[in-house]
Amino acid sequence: MRARLIDPERLRMAFARRLVKLPVALVERLVGSPERDGEHVLDPHLQLILRVQKLSGEGGFDRKPSLAESRRSYHVLVDTLERPEPPSAQETERTLTHDGLAVRVRVHHPAPGQRRPALVYFHGGGFVVGDLDSHAAFLRRMAREADVVVVAVDYRLAPEHPFPAAVDDCIAATCAVLAKASELGVDPERVAVGGDSAGANLALNVTQAVPAVCGQLVLYPTTDVDLDTPSKHRFATGFGLDRTTVDWFTERYLGRSNHADSRASPLRSTTLDRCPRTIVVLAGFDVLRDEGRRLIERLERDGVSTTSRTEGAMIHGFIHLTRIASCDAATARLARDVRDLLHA
Repeated sequence: MRARLIDPERLRMAFARRLVKLPVALVERLVGSPERDGEHVLDPHLQLILRVQKLSGEGGFDRKPSLAESRRSYHVLVDTLERPEPPSAQETERTLTHDGLAVRVRVHHPAPGQRRPALVYFHGGGFVVGDLDSHAAFLRRMAREADVVVVAVDYRLAPEHPFPAAVDDCIAATCAVLAKASELGVDPERVAVGGDSAGANLALNVTQAVPAVCGQLVLYPTTDVDLDTPSKHRFATGFGLDRTTVDWFTERYLGRSNHADSRASPLRSTTLDRCPRTIVVLAGFDVLRDEGRRLIERLERDGVSTTSRTEGAMIHGFIHLTRIASCDAATARLARDVRDLLHA
């Protein structure tokens, strides 16, 4: 009988799942001195998991042996540390078409047969990893707790489909949702967009191009790929998303050109004042944190109605770490943000 191979990554993540169940008092004793940055203190469970990952020598997506392994690794993380969520009342997959572009989506409807506001959502993953399944639990929760239809967009990924394919797909999908609102059970007057990380970058592109969108949720965004900030130095390694991984994503999405294109780096856009009401949520211990701060400053200066906060104890990607109590609470606050944005 052939021996069953052990997946070291899944083994490490299974160990991490055990760590998150430890009592807070014990975890605080194990980590010793808390990780601080100004007024922010890293959640102790996160600090312990990050320390274990460092000791194991586990690297980011840029250190995997293949692109397929990088994509698989993202799912291992999600499957291990994100709390599962029951399916939405109705989940359907379909292809939406606009201006000749066909884009696959998954529609999470909390109340079939009734019209609801909608959140068109673009997943994170550096434009390279992630898909409809990687964000399914998070979006099921948003649909249920915010009482909105969530349309998850399966945009094309790099490097197979480099910039600006993802931008084009997200604009097309949003326009199609607006055009087919009645068919989808959506109120066309209350359609917002949202995204995390790379997906937040895409949301910023969509709201500048599609004026009918009423709002956006921007979660720990990448806003200027060449911007050198204090957070890119302070959190360059050891906080979940390394700077080398960010650079690896950028190279596969943009190559060595296009960095100054405002669709790649929305902070350079001259039309950010077109953005509708915007909610920006950052993570305190995130290599991209200061790009997000620059975005908030810019939106406010341009007169965009902007609400913002920093989840000070969090790291990049906390929506996928909801087996940790503080990450779960922060994700619950995002659901309230979406409800406030679309039910106000």
